[in-house]
Amino acid sequence: MTKTRLAALVAVLVLVGAPVAAQVKTDDTPGANLGGYDGIAAGSAVSFQPFLPALVSTGDVPFEGTFGLSSTRVKSGGNAFGRGALVWPGSTAADMGPVLGVAFGQPELGSLVPKWPVQAEAGQDDGEVITGAPPVAFMRAYGAPDRADGDSRIVDIHIPRVLQIENIASTASSVVTDGGVSSTSIVKLQGVSLLAGFIKAEEIRSISRTTSIGSAASSSGDVDVIGMTIGGVEVSVTDDGFQVTGLPPSADPAPGAGGEPFPNASPEETVNQVLGALGARITLFKSISSVVGGKAERMQPGLIVSVNNPVGGTGPIPPGRFDIFLASTSASALSTLPFSPGGVLGEAPGDGGIGGGGTSSAGDDSPSISLGGGSDVGGESVTNVGDDLTDAAQGSLGAVGSLGDAERSDYRFAGLPIGMVIGLLLLALLLARLIRNGYRGLLAPAAANDEEDTT
Repeated sequence: MTKTRLAALVAVLVLVGAPVAAQVKTDDTPGANLGGYDGIAAGSAVSFQPFLPALVSTGDVPFEGTFGLSSTRVKSGGNAFGRGALVWPGSTAADMGPVLGVAFGQPELGSLVPKWPVQAEAGQDDGEVITGAPPVAFMRAYGAPDRADGDSRIVDIHIPRVLQIENIASTASSVVTDGGVSSTSIVKLQGVSLLAGFIKAEEIRSISRTTSIGSAASSSGDVDVIGMTIGGVEVSVTDDGFQVTGLPPSADPAPGAGGEPFPNASPEETVNQVLGALGARITLFKSISSVVGGKAERMQPGLIVSVNNPVGGTGPIPPGRFDIFLASTSASALSTLPFSPGGVLGEAPGDGGIGGGGTSSAGDDSPSISLGGGSDVGGESVTNVGDDLTDAAQGSLGAVGSLGDAERSDYRFAGLPIGMVIGLLLLALLLARLIRNGYRGLLAPAAANDEEDTT
């Protein structure tokens, strides 16, 4: 193993070391002083989602591919579940057995279909489960009546001319004690390069954290983009939006400019020309937060790079765009106090408990900042990560833009051309092949190390 690989391994293991390295301590009385509780956390490092309104009239994403998924949940009654997955095709594709059993009317047939193999999952009775091919790929899940953890880490993921990330770490944790419940999701990316290197960032990190003690709740979190460049031009992300800080001493040629160097223009115009040639828009949604009584929710979609479909509208190929979500996190925590005849959940009406008011916040008046001339990212394409979506998160993001409704209003479905059906099948086969080859590439170094050890 080279020194570079060792250094990369050390870096990815310490990215979010606190949730994993800490000694797990079991609470013998989880939720003893609560009437009920529910804590959920989820994070994804990278998620690819096509938005094709002419193909799917409802505006939903027809399929997705996620790298570095972590998700957890603890619920009343000592129920807990943790998951860490290097690659995640979506909840339905990851467990096709029940779907096939219902479709063919034979549940026993569905039980024979194995679940998605590239994951570690653990329930409340399973304890710690670790799998993968360390040091290149690592998946961990932990389950106990009072705690659930999910953890996935990858070194050097590379999709030619689309995406390259040196280190990925995604963790989620949900914990319940005798008097409260908390959920935390953290995602960190290092050495990010997108679209043949024209968009880069030294580090992107996102965190969502919620807590609840029954009578009150809290929500916190943030997203940071460090060392971002577009076409070699430094761009910083501040509370006021994207700030272009100037051209570098030596700039690379701009895409679509015939190999000519950057034109004599301002840095802002240069950045827009690069994004325009790529057909891309960069959007950063501000954290969506809701706190009402003993319920807290937080969602951070992270940095979103949207690229227009380059062949959209040609023949049977529908127009649309492809969204790349980077460092998405979400967390929610809900707990109630034991029932008391003196009031609702132990509180007098109007004290700010559940059902008695509270506060809700979705940031300031501007829900997002964006850069570039591509399509706006409508709320209907921004979904929470993981299996569970919260009403507050959907409602807050659903008000962002009206692109989805505008594009769907006059659409009438008249069937799919046979050429499109064949094209989609070929695309599915290509994606399956890429995932298989990528996972084989991850396993190859571990297999080589095993052979060296045996010899």
